[in-house]
Amino acid sequence: MLLVVAFGTVLVLAIIGALNESGFAEVNTIEVEEVIEVNPNLHLLDDEDALQAAKDVIRRKELEATKNSLEGQISALEEQLEAVDKELGVY
Repeated sequence: MLLVVAFGTVLVLAIIGALNESGFAEVNTIEVEEVIEVNPNLHLLDDEDALQAAKDVIRRKELEATKNSLEGQISALEEQLEAVDKELGVY
């Protein structure tokens, strides 16, 4: 599901960038923080290895969400930079 959300976010950013560059639409960007809720039943686990594995899975999901967010921000900033460069070329 996280992959679908990340792909959707990238797709939306690409569409917005294309519309903005074509002059079809003026776009105001906002930053959105993705929240992942994980409610594992860690208290039910007695095995330390299983407990650590569950914690590792949670941490990996958090890191993937952070990475996707940062990649989206980078893409948005690159698009803004391209727009500024394009406008500078006019002058």
